[in-house]
Amino acid sequence: MSISQPTLKLRHPFYVIHKDAGVEVHTPTNSHIFPTSQNCLVEESQELIILQNASTLEIYDYNLTKKYDLKIEYIDRLTLSKKYLHILQVPPASNKEGFVREPTMYYLLDLKKDCYNLIFSRKLQSIPSAWPICSFKNNIIALPDQSGVSYFNYNPFLKTEFTKTQVNTSQIDHDDLIGVKFIEFSPISDDLLFAAFFPEKQRFPASIELYSKQIGKKAQLINTISSLNGTSVIFKWCPMGHLVLAITSTEFDETGHSYYGQSSLYSLFVPNISGKPPQFVPNPKVFKSPTNNIYTRALVMAQYQDAQFSPSGDTLSIISGLQPAEVSVLSTLSFDELFHRQNVFANSSIFSFNSQFLAIGGFGNLPGDVEIFETKSFLRVAKFSSQCTTEWMWSNDNASIICAHCWPRRHFDNKIERFGIDGELIEKIEVVPRGITVFGEKEMRDLVFKFIEYKDEGAIYVTPKKK
Repeated sequence: MSISQPTLKLRHPFYVIHKDAGVEVHTPTNSHIFPTSQNCLVEESQELIILQNASTLEIYDYNLTKKYDLKIEYIDRLTLSKKYLHILQVPPASNKEGFVREPTMYYLLDLKKDCYNLIFSRKLQSIPSAWPICSFKNNIIALPDQSGVSYFNYNPFLKTEFTKTQVNTSQIDHDDLIGVKFIEFSPISDDLLFAAFFPEKQRFPASIELYSKQIGKKAQLINTISSLNGTSVIFKWCPMGHLVLAITSTEFDETGHSYYGQSSLYSLFVPNISGKPPQFVPNPKVFKSPTNNIYTRALVMAQYQDAQFSPSGDTLSIISGLQPAEVSVLSTLSFDELFHRQNVFANSSIFSFNSQFLAIGGFGNLPGDVEIFETKSFLRVAKFSSQCTTEWMWSNDNASIICAHCWPRRHFDNKIERFGIDGELIEKIEVVPRGITVFGEKEMRDLVFKFIEYKDEGAIYVTPKKK
């Protein structure tokens, strides 16, 4: 495959994963194909690129200089959260010698520029249904188990690797939260505040609960809401810190036959427990207690499609219902509806980094139409089509949208495009697959675009004044 040179002014890398084998990496100064790699992740804060191979993880900097590697086989899941890497290792049922397989393992790593540290590891009895299996904050690991939640303390000054037998964590506390399946620490609060999910069981509804934790004391319940249907959850935290969204879902609908299942959206108020001046003070007319106010409620009981907070945290975009769907934009300060549209073929929305624009699009089996609205008066400023987009995001100058296109059943049109705020195509990168040969070589097609970012500062669009 020949790599076309990027025309975008990139300060961060993007990469393309080939379905059969190989990862193609573009950086601001270099482009390279890693033919044996299977997956790729980018850690922005330390400018690291993580490449997954069959038996190793290779760590490169943005100049594609190899920094170090980690020898680990049979990776089933690989998730990066800031600079912390969650790994699920699932060995085969038997190895080449016929021995019974080794146990399923979970690892949590702290990635650094020139080395890594093994924060936590755990043998698992089965493949976890919730992922990641633990949450990590302030050197505290919270792990749900059969008897509740166990807390471990991590010593960042103790160097620990896969080849060592040292243990740099010790259990320091436990809460009897029976039935909890998944927890997540708030990334906004400085305190150990976490959301917990208790799935439905034996006709009892699911429960979403907020807790405040001090090591050595019992976790304090500060808010809760029930979900009629829910076997799994995703949490989204408002940047202002006063709300957390819970997206609950099931594999089947109420008839037991739906391929897509059911999904619902709930909002929970997060009280200010830090003692610091709050960013948000609730209206006393609509706020009586954490569980009795307009901020703690079910937002979508029909089919949930997408929900996104603006980076400023004062606005929430929700797409719900079967196609054609409906779009609602709410103020997170009052939950007043700022914008509403029905009969829209959309399933995804993204705010610009300065919260000035909201883009609404419909991809997958939808036509690929994108509409851009400014968020003061919600006037539409542009509309364009971007069919077969698999990844999309705003550029950091808030002046364009970047779309990565994947056509897995064709031999052409794998590309990355940038559209301006007026909807016009600005620039494009072609990702050209290898042509058919008479030697039976596998074609490098079926591409999956995973990450791209255009970096520049300063908005160029000014909201027009109302006449």
